[in-house]
Amino acid sequence: METRPSTTATLHPSLTDTVVNPRDVDALLAKELHQLSFQHRTNIQEEIHGVQSLAVEETPEMLDSSLWRLQEEIDRLPSKPAYDHAVLVLNSQYVQQDRNP
Repeated sequence: METRPSTTATLHPSLTDTVVNPRDVDALLAKELHQLSFQHRTNIQEEIHGVQSLAVEETPEMLDSSLWRLQEEIDRLPSKPAYDHAVLVLNSQYVQQDRNP
């Protein structure tokens, strides 16, 4: 007996108890893409397929600024058990280092 995959997906219980229909997701994505300009849609498609990159150039200054802002946002979180575990229990140098040399 062959089992067929469900036509709906349920999000992780800690996020929500809402059942999400993949067709609704597809419709929302199509609607949002349709609202973009032709050139913007073309740019996105080309990036998805590896024709071009829309990424900004990462400079050392931009990385430092971004990491600083990320740390500020992390510090504002009232509860961050995974981060705290990595820093306090694991003494993770990966989490604590500024950036790769």
